[in-house]
Amino acid sequence: MSGIFDKTTDGLAASINFRQLRNNTISSNIANAETPGYKAKKMDFESALKRALDTEGLRG
Repeated sequence: MSGIFDKTTDGLAASINFRQLRNNTISSNIANAETPGYKAKKMDFESALKRALDTEGLRG
């Protein structure tokens, strides 16, 4: 039964890490909005999380 909790905890940790990365990306875009030549960065949270969960074997 502990395997379920391990997977859940790992999945939640991955989610938090990707949310932080997304927030950092958005912050960088806002901070550089007036910088000449700056190209805004994007992060697709759902795709990145799916890849991380598949890579770590956390998806069912």
